[in-house]
Amino acid sequence: ATPVRWSQTVTRKDGEATRTWIRRGIAEGDTDVDGHAQHWVVYLTATRTEGRVASLDLIETRADGTVSTHPLGFRETKADYRIELPAGSLTSGLTLGHTSAAPDGGGVTEGAPIPTTLGPDGSRTLKVTLNGVTYTVHVTFARPAATPTATAARLSGIYVNKAGHTVRGDLIDGWNPDTLDYTIRIRANAPGVYVLPVAPNGVTVSAGDVRQSAYATTQYWTVRAANGQTRTYSVTVVRDHEPTAAERFAPAAPVDRGGDRAAPSPSTAGLRDHGYVLHGRYVAVTATSYTIPEGGTVAWRSWQGQTVRPTVTRGAGMTWTYVLDTLSPDGTHAARTTLTVTYLTDATHRAGLTGLLVNGRRLDGFDPTRRDWTVLVADPAHWTVSPVFDRTSGMSAVTRKRAGTALIRVT
Repeated sequence: ATPVRWSQTVTRKDGEATRTWIRRGIAEGDTDVDGHAQHWVVYLTATRTEGRVASLDLIETRADGTVSTHPLGFRETKADYRIELPAGSLTSGLTLGHTSAAPDGGGVTEGAPIPTTLGPDGSRTLKVTLNGVTYTVHVTFARPAATPTATAARLSGIYVNKAGHTVRGDLIDGWNPDTLDYTIRIRANAPGVYVLPVAPNGVTVSAGDVRQSAYATTQYWTVRAANGQTRTYSVTVVRDHEPTAAERFAPAAPVDRGGDRAAPSPSTAGLRDHGYVLHGRYVAVTATSYTIPEGGTVAWRSWQGQTVRPTVTRGAGMTWTYVLDTLSPDGTHAARTTLTVTYLTDATHRAGLTGLLVNGRRLDGFDPTRRDWTVLVADPAHWTVSPVFDRTSGMSAVTRKRAGTALIRVT
């Protein structure tokens, strides 16, 4: 066989619908013709024509089987795309689709499949290689929009006097009539603050429960409109302090104890189960809100080939939320599991009072085993009671006072 010497130059000819790659070569040799030596030369041209990519789309398949196509604004010179889908699309199956500009609709060379990857908050990254170019699509999901309710029961404002004087102060930072919960931080040696909610005409405000937790105090107010609509606003005052046992606590990293069993199908996105690990033993739990004994940590069991990405959020006290976004083995379907767990430790779950303050004075003869007391005050309509407890433990106390009776709940 005579070898072909190919040129190292490959030229490209672009048409509106196709792209042609051209490479030239030469083959030559000598042959004998009737006893005469003859030299011959053959010039060769090799071509490969492929359809140009006309469009790249994100294909969404919902749980009910309906399909939507999301155009990405494709350009051949752009390899990276981003798109945000509605919050409800989080569990939809997502794939990439393309069309060819060639008249017959074919000719696009697609590379080997690239697995979909899972990112924060359930986001996904999909990739496809077309005609030798890898295109990347980053998909994020919108957060659910908050819808204001009971709008007739809006406050006009919440005012704070940081000097502690019982006169109207400045409008609370970040005021929005549809934001119901606020937090104020004060120095360790600062005086208490005076908080005054103000309502428009026809709207009433009544003080509700008071919750004390370590170095934070939360006051609730119930706001009622003339049409019966109600809202509850709250202000939490946090005093600077050394970390409590609850604030110092940090659970061990969550773990996947599965991945060793084949999934029921390649598109299975749901986890096999969830629970916790304690002393090396996995305990499955059916509920999505549960407690974990001291020394345990959140765990789950995935199916073989699934991708699981946990997002961990600290809640109040010893409560933590774990959002487990899961991608099916074939990368086409996703699921989300939300777990709310409370960690139990000896240091943070001792509930008990060490005293009571009535009108600012400690109650004589306090006995932590007693559950009720009768005290004399000058005016039963205007008196105060404050629970005293070990603030470093992380326990909390809620005081509900109605006229001459106060109920204190300790947790």
